Amino acid sequence: MAGLVNRLRRITLSRINAFLETVEEPEMIFPQLVREMKRGIGDAVKAESKAAAAVKADQRRLDESTGRSIRLAKGAELALRQGDESLAREALAEQVKADRLSKDQAHALQLSEAALLEARDLRVHLERQLEELKRRKKEIIARSRSAKRAAGTYRDTGKIRAAGAGILDEVSRMQQTEEANGKNPEPAGRPPGTFERSLEDRLRILEREAEIERRLNSIREKKQSTRTHSVPDRRILG
Repeated sequence: MAGLVNRLRRITLSRINAFLETVEEPEMIFPQLVREMKRGIGDAVKAESKAAAAVKADQRRLDESTGRSIRLAKGAELALRQGDESLAREALAEQVKADRLSKDQAHALQLSEAALLEARDLRVHLERQLEELKRRKKEIIARSRSAKRAAGTYRDTGKIRAAGAGILDEVSRMQQTEEANGKNPEPAGRPPGTFERSLEDRLRILEREAEIERRLNSIREKKQSTRTHSVPDRRILG
C-alpha cells in the first residue's frame, strides 16, 4: 500500500498541468486522464476499505488479549485464596504474556489506524484533484497549448497510447526527486553473539519472575487487607 500511496499522492493539478504542456494534443488525452484519475480513486477506496478491516481486526485481537488478562488475574486471585500458590503463579505467568501481547497489539492498532487515516486522506486528495481538473478543463487545455507553442516541444499522444503508458505514472515520475535514489540502505548490524543472546534470555526470565512475584504479593496484600477489615474489633463488641 505504501507504494500506491506514494505514487498517487504525487498527483497534483500543477503536475498534471506540467505534463499536459508536453503533449501534442492535450484535449485528446484529457478523457484518458480523467479515467485514470477515477481508477486511482477506486484504488484509494480499496486501500481505505482494507485499512478499515485491519483496524477492526487489530481492535478485536487487543480486546481479546485484554479480556484474557483480566480473567487470568481473577483466576490467580481465586487460586491464592484457595491456598494453591502454584496455580496462582501459573495464571500470573500467563497474564504477563497476555499483557506483553496486548502491548504489541496496541502498537499494531496504532499503525493500522494511521494507515486508515492515510488512505482516507489520499482518497479525499484525489477526489478534490479530479473535481478541480474537470472544473478547469478549458483553462488547463488553453494554458497547455500556449506553453507548448512557446516551448516548441511536445510528446506524441499516439506514441504514449501505443506504448500503453499510464498518464498518472508519467505525471508521478515527472516530479520524483533524486533523494530516493540517493539513499543507501544502512548496513546491517552484526547479529548478537551467543553469549549476548543467552544473557538477554536470562534477563527476560528474571524480569518475568520478578513481575509474577510482584503481582502475587499484590494479591496477598489485598487478601490480607480484606481480612483485617473483616475482623470485628472485640473491644467495641465488649
